[in-house]
Amino acid sequence: MKKLHVILLFLIIAAATVAVTLTIVFTFYRPAKPESTEDQSTTEEEITEEDTESETTPLTFRGSHFVFVPEDEITLPEIPEGTPKETLWRTIGSVVSFGTYEQDNNIGNGTESIEWIIIDVDEEADTVLLISKLCLDFMPYHYVDLNNVYDFTNLPGSNWINSSLREWLNNTFYHLSFSAEEKGKMIRMNLENTLSDFDNVTILTKKEAERYIVNNKLPLEANTTPYAVTHHRLTTGYNGLEYETTLRVHWWLRNNKNSDDTDYVECPGNTSGRIVEDGASTWSPAMAVRPVIKVKLS
Repeated sequence: MKKLHVILLFLIIAAATVAVTLTIVFTFYRPAKPESTEDQSTTEEEITEEDTESETTPLTFRGSHFVFVPEDEITLPEIPEGTPKETLWRTIGSVVSFGTYEQDNNIGNGTESIEWIIIDVDEEADTVLLISKLCLDFMPYHYVDLNNVYDFTNLPGSNWINSSLREWLNNTFYHLSFSAEEKGKMIRMNLENTLSDFDNVTILTKKEAERYIVNNKLPLEANTTPYAVTHHRLTTGYNGLEYETTLRVHWWLRNNKNSDDTDYVECPGNTSGRIVEDGASTWSPAMAVRPVIKVKLS
């Protein structure tokens, strides 16, 4: 009899334990209520809006926005047709040709003439400062072998003087793009904050971009070329971009700080470009190059 009482007591305790457990479960873990028809309709509308927006969002790769832009959307000052060549070369905002570089990605037909925008005229020195109308290539500000990098937060930086981009512009690009006669007309440029460093070819600083482009009401945004896009795909391994025309992209500005970040011109979406300070990693291969040269007029 005593054994029967023990068994009954055990069953009562077990039943009570189960009841308490079920109460806790149904109190704190109630199943979610199904959404109303109105909520579901709102969700569907939001998704539709997001999908529509994504179709117009520029393709982004390592910080560089690739946007197809009609050439006539990048507006330069109107120069009257038939303007004499001598006047053209002394007019800020006019486009002139000087040197050659591969642009149409058809190696068989040779290199194409480089078009430059005149951004400054020095009447006293009889020189003009030119920036390429198009971004002519993609490359890092300073090359780092990313295949051997495991910590992207601690990459070596570089100032302009020691950068691989400066080396490329003043050697490879300089010798490929200009004839001996053209080199004879080019003026070496003294770099800002230095007394002994000169460039035959350079890129603008933030201060120069503001002075020569923004203040002259010239467009910061610039397209690139089929050759540059192809070169970009080969060097980065990115093959998702199909193109039939040119693209608007971001491009480097130089500074003299020894840093792993530097300034650049951002061309987001279909809006005007803007200058970004210390906004791009110097090792990024996804930024474009707009060379700058100075030419003697006489």
